[in-house]
Amino acid sequence: MSEPNQLLVTSRKKDPQAYGDGNWGFFPLDETFAAYRDLSPTGFGLYMFFMRDKPHFQRELYRVEFEKLTGKKKTAYYAALNELKEKGYLVQVSGTVWNFFPDPSVRKSG
Repeated sequence: MSEPNQLLVTSRKKDPQAYGDGNWGFFPLDETFAAYRDLSPTGFGLYMFFMRDKPHFQRELYRVEFEKLTGKKKTAYYAALNELKEKGYLVQVSGTVWNFFPDPSVRKSG
């Protein structure tokens, strides 16, 4: 990893076929709108940053890339990152390795 405090995040999204008719490309509508209601605007921006990934994709999270995409500053990035961690969308595996869950209740129930 090339940045200090950089995270390696694996998408734990379901395969698109698992969503049935409630699927909008790689964005399951129910989960996406639930996150929209649950998160701050910047938190939702970071959520969508991860939703663009295919299931099981591993991404090195670069703060600078997020800042360029959203126009948000460093403090907003860290606030969004902490929000996703606190609400269970990002779950630590070990050290700087994390999993992203589009629906934290799935992780909690199973």
